[in-house]
Amino acid sequence: MIDINVTGIVNFIQNIAVVVLFLMFCHRLIPAFKEWKPPMRKSAFGLLFGTTGIVSMLLPLFSGEESIVSMKNILTALSAWLGGPIAAGVSVTLVTVARLAIGGAGAWPSIASGVTASLIGLVFYYFRRPTIFRSFRLARPTLIGLLVWAEGTAWCMLLPEHDRVFIIRNYTVVLAVLYPAAAILFHYCLNPEWVKSRETLADEATGLTPPDLFWHQMQQKMDARTPFYLTILNVDGLKTIVTLNSAKACNELLKEISDRLTGWLPDNAAACRMEANQFVVAVADPDPQSGALPLLPPGFWKQLQAALSEPYVIQHKRCHVAIEAGTTAYAGDGLSVDQLLPRAYAALQHARETGVNEAVLYNERLSERIRRLAQIEEHLKTAIEDDRLSIHYEPQFELSDGALRGIEAQLHWEHPEFGEVPAREFLPIAEKTKMIVRIGEWTLRQACGAYARIAAQGAPESLKLSVNVSGVQLEQSGFAALVVDVLREFGLSPDRLELELSEGSLLSSMENASKQMDELKAAGIRLALGKFGSSGSSIHFLRMFPFDTIKIDKSYIQDIGSAKEQDLTGSMIGFIKHLGYSVVAEGLETYEQLIYLKKRKCDYAQGHLFSKPLREDEIAALVHIG
Repeated sequence: MIDINVTGIVNFIQNIAVVVLFLMFCHRLIPAFKEWKPPMRKSAFGLLFGTTGIVSMLLPLFSGEESIVSMKNILTALSAWLGGPIAAGVSVTLVTVARLAIGGAGAWPSIASGVTASLIGLVFYYFRRPTIFRSFRLARPTLIGLLVWAEGTAWCMLLPEHDRVFIIRNYTVVLAVLYPAAAILFHYCLNPEWVKSRETLADEATGLTPPDLFWHQMQQKMDARTPFYLTILNVDGLKTIVTLNSAKACNELLKEISDRLTGWLPDNAAACRMEANQFVVAVADPDPQSGALPLLPPGFWKQLQAALSEPYVIQHKRCHVAIEAGTTAYAGDGLSVDQLLPRAYAALQHARETGVNEAVLYNERLSERIRRLAQIEEHLKTAIEDDRLSIHYEPQFELSDGALRGIEAQLHWEHPEFGEVPAREFLPIAEKTKMIVRIGEWTLRQACGAYARIAAQGAPESLKLSVNVSGVQLEQSGFAALVVDVLREFGLSPDRLELELSEGSLLSSMENASKQMDELKAAGIRLALGKFGSSGSSIHFLRMFPFDTIKIDKSYIQDIGSAKEQDLTGSMIGFIKHLGYSVVAEGLETYEQLIYLKKRKCDYAQGHLFSKPLREDEIAALVHIG
C-alpha cells in the first residue's frame, strides 16, 4: 500500500525552496566567468550545479535510518542538459564525492542514480533545438523530471529492504509529482537569467562570441588604447545554397565556416557573426601592453580567405562560397566603434567591387569613394526625368560569314558633375535600391522603340534585339506581361527580342525567375544567359532555365593566348554547342581571339574589335549597310 507522507512533502518543498535560493545566488556569479573560454565556462556551470546538489543533500529527507532523498539527481540532469558533457562531469563528480563522504548503505545506488540522471540530461543536450532557451516549453523539463523519477525508483530496488519499502510506500507518488515540478521550477524560474547569461556567452548558431559582447570587448580595447585590426568577412553564395538545398544546409554551412574560422585564427583574435552572411574579426597583439598593432605574417588575410573558401561538404554535397574582406586598423587614436565600423565596410565594399582576392585595407580615398557612390545614388533617382540616360547599341556578328546577327542595348548615363558614369558603377546601386525596376522598364521601351524605327527602314527579320534584365525585375510578378505589352505597343514580333540575364541576377531570384522565364518563353521571347562561367552554378542554370543562347563571360575571351585558359575556353564552347545552344563571345578585342573563336566554331561575337557601342542613328546606318 502507498501512503502519502504529508510531513515529507512539506520538507521536500522546503528543500526545493532552499535549492532555488542557492541557485539564484550561484547564478549571480556567472558574469564573473562569462568571458572565459568554453571549457572553463562549462566547468564553472558544473561547479555551480554540483555545489547546489551538495546543498540539497545537506538538507535531506530521511526515508529511513540511512537513506537520503534529495534534489541532486534533478540538478545533475539539468547541469548536463544546459551545460553539456563538461558541466555534467563536474557536477556528477562533486555530488558523488559528497555522497561517499556522507556514507550509508544506500550510497552506491544513489551514486548510480545520479550518473544515470546525468546521462538523461546529456541525451536532451545533444537532441535539443536551437531555440530551447528562448521558449517556454513544459515538455522537456517535465520529461526530464519523470525520467529521473523513474530511474531513481529503479535504482531504489537495490536499497536495503526496509529503506526500499519505506521509500516506495511514502514517496513514490510524491516524487512522481515533485521531481517534474522541481525540474520546471529550477529551469524556468531561473530561465530569464540563464538565457541572458547564455546569450552573452556564445551565439547559438555558430558558437562564436555574440555581437553585443564582441563590440563591448572592442570598446574596452579602444578605451584602453589597445591597437588591433578589424576585418569584416563577407560570404558570397549563401543564397544559392539555400535555393539549391535548404535553410538547414545554410545553417550547417555557417557553423562549418565558424569552426574553420576559430580553428585558424590566433589566440589573440576574436570573431562574431554580424549578419546572415557576414563575420567580423579582431586581431590584437598578444601583449596588450605593447601599444602596437600586431605583426601579422605575410599573406595573413589571403591565407584566411583561402582557408574559408575551400569547398565544404554539407548534407553529403560539396558547397562553394567566395570570401571578400575589408580591413581597418585601430591604432589607439581615440576613434569610437561607430567610427571604426564604417571604415571596415568601406574597405569591404571596395573589395566586392574590384573582386580582389585579399583583404582591402581602409584608406581615406575609400571614404571619398563611398561619398561618390552616395551622390550617384541620389542623382540616379532623377536621371530619367533629367534626360541624362541614353541607350547605345553594340552589334553582334556571325563569325562564319560576318553577317550582322543583332544589337545589344546598353545603358549609358551622362552625369552633369561626374561626366560619363560607367554602368558597372551605377547599375549595382540601382539594383540594391530597386530603382532598376523603373530604369529597366524605361530601357526596354527605349530599345524596342529604336528597334521598331530601324526595322521600319528595312532591317532584316533575322536581326535580334538583346536587352539586359536584372534579377530584381524578375522578382516583379507582372514582368513577363509587361514585356509582352511593350512588344505589342511597338508592333514587334516576340522572336526578335532576346532578354539577357546574368548568372549574378539569377542567383538572387531563382524561384521567381523560373516562373517569369517560363511565361516569357511561352510568349515566344528568346532568352540568353550572360556572363557564363562567372560563378560556380553555370551548369545548374543550363538545366534549370529554358535558354536559347549562352554568352561566354569576357574574362575567358580576354585570357585567350594563355595555353591553359585557351583550352578551358575551347572546352566550354564545345560543351555549350554539344548541348544545342548558340554561343556568343563577349569582349572580343584582338585578331588572335577572333581566329581562335572561329577555329572553335563559336557562333557569334561582339566587342571593340568589330565595333564600339553606337548611337541609334549610327546603328541604323550599320544595319542598312549590312
